[in-house]
Amino acid sequence: MADIYDLPIKRVMCKSCGLTFAVLPDFIKKFCRYGKDVIRYVLTAVIKKTFEEVAEEICLDYEMDIAVRTLCFWKSKYQLSLL
Repeated sequence: MADIYDLPIKRVMCKSCGLTFAVLPDFIKKFCRYGKDVIRYVLTAVIKKTFEEVAEEICLDYEMDIAVRTLCFWKSKYQLSLL
């Protein structure tokens, strides 16, 4: 979960309207710097634990520093079934 990768993101242009779009891999959530597996883990963990406990667990186990506020935001924005 804590691996860091540099991924080239392919951009394509619509021939009819001229807008460009990024083609993202399945494991990336649009406009999010964390992968779907991290968000999915958090949403599953906060069912049984507090946001603070989950943030501390991620920090200790995976050496990722995620703010409690970010976890709260994910809980309000994302549904586990849609990830």
